[in-house]
Amino acid sequence: MPKHPVFFAAFLGLVLWSACQSNTRPSEKPVARVYDRYLYPEDMRAIVPEGTRPEDSAKLCQEFIDNWIKHQLLVEVASENLSGQLSEIERQAKEYRESLLIEAYLQQWVEQNLDTAMSNEQIQTFYDEHAEQFRLPETVYRIEYAIGEAGKIDPDSIRFWFRNIERNKGNLDRYCSNACIDYQVNGGKWYSRDDLGRNFPGEDIAPERLEAADWIQINDQDRIALFRVLERKRKGEPMPLSYCRTDISKRILNKRHRDLIKSTYRDLYIEGGKRDHFEIF
Repeated sequence: MPKHPVFFAAFLGLVLWSACQSNTRPSEKPVARVYDRYLYPEDMRAIVPEGTRPEDSAKLCQEFIDNWIKHQLLVEVASENLSGQLSEIERQAKEYRESLLIEAYLQQWVEQNLDTAMSNEQIQTFYDEHAEQFRLPETVYRIEYAIGEAGKIDPDSIRFWFRNIERNKGNLDRYCSNACIDYQVNGGKWYSRDDLGRNFPGEDIAPERLEAADWIQINDQDRIALFRVLERKRKGEPMPLSYCRTDISKRILNKRHRDLIKSTYRDLYIEGGKRDHFEIF
């Protein structure tokens, strides 16, 4: 479940506001008063970071006091001028507080109990059961490639070693480990045309170039990239599993998340009924 720091900040603000409403703190002398509401030193201890210079501490405290007074005066004026709406405002405040509590609790519960482990079999099963949802919106390409710095990489040598990879794998690895920024032999990753444009240097790659069987070279001022298309999957064909694996993982986790929340409500309801925590009249 995603974290909501704004919710927690607002909740802490409500707690501090409520603490400042107390009329009696017999063990402490108040530092400010607005009508029948008092501000105490306890309410201000968290605003000064440890190690702050005394003159800076005094400034922070004075700013806090001034802001608290302004806030309380505005609350009083608002209460007087919106007296007919107070019950509705209080209802909304109660609902908001409850929603913050529920949000915080469910977030903690999910973090502690959500099963995030995922096997290859589970991903494959989800893919098979929802095959029609995983159709390619565009052509994708499986490639092998080498990327190196301009002036340091020798495109002709790389082409030769890739074409005779069974005999030259050792030579290719030794050369690319020194001359290449990145390389991949018989890669298993799939790329859309946009992916290729983002991952490789140089100009936009025209679709017809990706239909060629030979090596494609693209470059900019600093880098040279050579790649060859090994396999194509056309628009409308089933997505390769590796291409949609991340999406499938997210869908499985989202479903587990929803199921966990549902089961939490259901179990609370059942347990509450057994313990006579509620009645329906």
